[in-house]
Amino acid sequence: MRSRRRLCSRAAALFALTLPATALLAQTVARAPVLPALDGWTLSSVGRSYGPLDLYEYVDGAAELYLSLGFESLDVGEYTDGRGGSAVVEIYRHESPLHAFGIYSQERPREGQYINVGAEGYLASPYLNFVIGDAYVKLSADGLGGRTPEVLRAFARAVVSRIGGPATLPAALGLFPADGKGARSERFAARDILGHEFLHSGFTAEYTAEGQHFRIFIIREKTAHDARETLRRYLEHAGMAADAPREGVHTIADKYNGEIALLWRDRTLCGVVGLAGGPLRERYVRTLDEAVTRQP
Repeated sequence: MRSRRRLCSRAAALFALTLPATALLAQTVARAPVLPALDGWTLSSVGRSYGPLDLYEYVDGAAELYLSLGFESLDVGEYTDGRGGSAVVEIYRHESPLHAFGIYSQERPREGQYINVGAEGYLASPYLNFVIGDAYVKLSADGLGGRTPEVLRAFARAVVSRIGGPATLPAALGLFPADGKGARSERFAARDILGHEFLHSGFTAEYTAEGQHFRIFIIREKTAHDARETLRRYLEHAGMAADAPREGVHTIADKYNGEIALLWRDRTLCGVVGLAGGPLRERYVRTLDEAVTRQP
């Protein structure tokens, strides 16, 4: 067990060393403290902080995933109420609200007791997790009995008031067709969408329709030129003519993912993976096209 832990720790540390220098600044440049104060509760220590180089000491085995999604810092506070109750507040700060949603989306359950806190959150007593702004927040409690949900909600409200920031989910999620989409199956990854390094970041969601299971992906580039270059590289990778790709639908034979219907509009690339050509795939591509046109 120890050898495996050491291996994971070394892998996470090596991964951190490959990050851009700006991502590592969080190791030495502290953010303003955000650990909350709550009536009746005492912070049992000054709190602990972690950065990209030592995150593995707290989340060994999961550090690489956090680092791949722009992790910058973690503040941990342990609280007691003087009556045998305790609570832990973990505030993970990421490069942007998009990256914070990314790690939250990787860990949230498909089903659960979702509550109105931050941009989105869920209660699975004795845990409450949510995302707000560039922060992914994880709360836990012990020794509270039936008071646990109430206390977790109180801590959540206190954290939200300290952090601030946008309490909204990424706008790109609105591009996914609603019909057939798996509940909360949307995920964001900051690199290697569909396993390709040139598809550097984007969203995916799982679908079931007419007895078929498939995925839809959405990539929002900064400019239409960037989107065109990404498409050109994809076509080139698939051995297709790539000199002057045009906007519209392209059918790509991807040796790893099968045939893909890919749509390019302005700065957006999106597509359907794992669904054979035919009326159903055409309908989903058309729905994507309409959504992208409304939200360029």
